[in-house]
Amino acid sequence: MEYFIILLAVFCFAGQFAFTKMYESALVMLVVTSAIGTILYLFIGGFRVEFSTISVIGAILFALVMIPYYMIGIKVLSLGSLAIYSMFMMLGGMLVPFFYGVWFLKESVSVAQILGIVLLTGFIILQAVSQSDPNTEKGSKQSTKIKIIFFVLCLAIFLLNGLTGVIAKAHQISEGAVDE
Repeated sequence: MEYFIILLAVFCFAGQFAFTKMYESALVMLVVTSAIGTILYLFIGGFRVEFSTISVIGAILFALVMIPYYMIGIKVLSLGSLAIYSMFMMLGGMLVPFFYGVWFLKESVSVAQILGIVLLTGFIILQAVSQSDPNTEKGSKQSTKIKIIFFVLCLAIFLLNGLTGVIAKAHQISEGAVDE
C-alpha cells in the first residue's frame, strides 16, 4: 500500500508540472489545485478539521509563499525549460529545509550529504548554463535578457519551494500544532 501511495504521489507531481504548462492564468490554476487539494485532505482526514493559533499562522505563511510560487512558476514555464524549472524547484525543496535544519535546529551533517549537495548543485548549474531556447537567436540581447530573467525567477522558485518545507517543519515541531 505504501508503494502505491508513493507511485500515486509521483504521478500527481508529474501531472502538476504538465498541467502548469497548460494553464494561462495563475489564479485559475491556484483555485483548481486548492479545491482539489482541500477535497482530498478532507477525505483523507475523515472530514475532521482542527485549528490552533500556530497552525493558522503556519497556514497564512504557507499561503503567502504559495501564491507567488504559482504565479512565478507559470512565468518561468513561459520563458524556459520545464526540466530546468523542475530541477530548481526540487533542489530548493531539499536544500533550503536542509540548511534550516543544520543552522537553526542543529541537525548533524554527513560527508554523503555534503557530496550530494555539491553534485546536485553542480548539475543544476551545468543544466542552467547549457539551456538554450530555439525561439531566440543565440547571442542576441533579447536571448541574454530572457535567460537572466529565467534564471532569477528560477532562484525565486528555489527559495519559495524551500520555504514551504521550512514552514511545514516549523509547524510540525511547534507546541500546539495540529496533526497534519
